[in-house]
Amino acid sequence: MKNKDYYIAVIGIFSILIFGGRTVFSQGEIISVNPPSSFQGETIHLIIQGTGTGFVQGETEVVFDESVGVTLISTLINNPELITVQIKIAANAPAGDCFFSIITNTQIYKPSFEIIALAGDPEAMITVFPVQSIYLSDYDFSNLQNLPLLFTISVFNSGENIIKVKVELKHNDYGMVAAADKKLEFDNSVKIITFDNREFDNYDEDIAAEEILENAIGNGTIPPGEYVYYVYLYDEDNNLIGEKIMSEFYISGSISGIDMIAPGTPLDSDPVMVFENTPYFQWFGGLAEYNFTLYEVLEEQKAADEIISNIPVYQEKGLTTASYLYPNFAETLEPGKTYAWQITSNILTSSGSQEITGDVYWFIYQKGNISKRELEEIRIYPDDIDLMPGDSVQIKVEGFDINGDTLKVDCNWNVIPKDMGKVDKNGWFIAGDKPGTVAVSTLCGAKEDYITINILKDKR
Repeated sequence: MKNKDYYIAVIGIFSILIFGGRTVFSQGEIISVNPPSSFQGETIHLIIQGTGTGFVQGETEVVFDESVGVTLISTLINNPELITVQIKIAANAPAGDCFFSIITNTQIYKPSFEIIALAGDPEAMITVFPVQSIYLSDYDFSNLQNLPLLFTISVFNSGENIIKVKVELKHNDYGMVAAADKKLEFDNSVKIITFDNREFDNYDEDIAAEEILENAIGNGTIPPGEYVYYVYLYDEDNNLIGEKIMSEFYISGSISGIDMIAPGTPLDSDPVMVFENTPYFQWFGGLAEYNFTLYEVLEEQKAADEIISNIPVYQEKGLTTASYLYPNFAETLEPGKTYAWQITSNILTSSGSQEITGDVYWFIYQKGNISKRELEEIRIYPDDIDLMPGDSVQIKVEGFDINGDTLKVDCNWNVIPKDMGKVDKNGWFIAGDKPGTVAVSTLCGAKEDYITINILKDKR
């Protein structure tokens, strides 16, 4: 057993605690803001994509300073990693980078976009609509009328009669995906023309890199990773006008499926006995949101489609962590009955919303003498991590009996040294202002464990 003196002795030393396959609740970040630029006087939708950000409707706030000439019209939380805000940009808004704040319960983000003055050289802006999966066929010139809406481009002419637009899409690691071009003709009454990816004159997907094609052969989609749209403007004589316009977006690599962990077994195995009437459900998926559903398995039912057609015993939607403790207020499990559970999620693809489903796991609930089930082991996670001052992380603890079945645990938390941060009764740790290494320990009955957190020097 570790004692306080032991903890103090290890301050400043990184322990390597191996608990593979667990979800890490680390601090989030903003990946992209689309469009990355916009013109003075416009009313637009800003699409802000994050990772691990935990946006919540009614709790997450988007704030623009009055001095930047931007008025917030509405805020919509699409999911915990995606916000859409409608804004009005004043005609006299200062040109240049416009910073704003996104305030959550645990973090303040400071993204920005560029405000472009309607003067000088021709300019372009591109708005990329967020998706988590794109098919190579989405860039098929022979099928333009049936393509999904992926992006729009607005071009300000600044006196040019003809502007040629070329757009390239590249993967940061693999290279070219596709390219397209369009010729725009302006007259004196038109200063800005807007079009989308379905309105190009020519599309070239034959230039796709070998790695892109290999991935598409497998499942039709382009591979996960970071992507950039490049927009180039040319005059009538094919001279480049100004600099290229760039817009980044990210496709997650973790959308292939949801892996179920516990409790229970797949339907092709006999259901296991579970003795806890508030089971602790765990899975692995790496997605932004999950939906949990528990079913009662009726007599003779063994197929997934039969079970999930039953009326659910209990449902919980919009979970942002890959675990869930069955609540005391939910439908009480009945001894001797067989139950099944499934996790689902939804991702945005270029063809619309697509449901991702985990396997159906089942178990038999049997009322046991809980008082005789002794706590054999606790596991604390995430592994040792780095945080910036003021950042936060939720530390989780799992309890297991001698058979490896999960137990509900009540734990006390401690921070050593105490002035390095704070931790609440639910394991939420907030880093203090001083850089250094801190141990966060937990005592659950007679079992103790800890993680170390390195608080980095704030360079922001």
